[in-house]
Amino acid sequence: MRAVTAIAVVVLSFIGLTPDAGAIPAIDLLSDPEEWAGSEVTIRGELVGDFGFHAGAVWIQLNDDPYADEPLLETELLQGGNTGIALRGSEEVMGAVLSAGKPGGYRQRGPIVEATGTFVYHDPERSGETYVLVETITVLETGRPLPSEAAGPWGLIGTILVIIAAIGHLGFGVQRYRERTLED
Repeated sequence: MRAVTAIAVVVLSFIGLTPDAGAIPAIDLLSDPEEWAGSEVTIRGELVGDFGFHAGAVWIQLNDDPYADEPLLETELLQGGNTGIALRGSEEVMGAVLSAGKPGGYRQRGPIVEATGTFVYHDPERSGETYVLVETITVLETGRPLPSEAAGPWGLIGTILVIIAAIGHLGFGVQRYRERTLED
């Protein structure tokens, strides 16, 4: 498995993506989870989705795919699917990320963090969940809105069509009302 990690680093370096030294890609953890189970790992990436609060713990998804470094809305370059892993930590440990910006979504880049903790595989106390139990987490970049283009001409055309449809619907309704009242 360590050979696979070394090969992945070489391949990623060749295509211009250089993972941080010491950070283990989520795909490696998930490709051979039994080897990593119980190990201390460091993972780096973007927090996405929503914060979940349960029994004094905070849950969040960390994606470490290419979009963490180069959001799709900024590059318009498809680079494969999303990869990531769940993080779980106490509210005390995770406190720094709670104020680092909203988690990422389509129009929001989430905070970029580096988390170190124990890789937990199929936790029987949590319905078989697999995650990193965070002991330390560092915010490397705060979250921020991603650029969004104005609606442009298509947005204007769509708005005009909706207004025309609403006027037509209203006019048709008024006409039917008049016809009914004249019949009575």
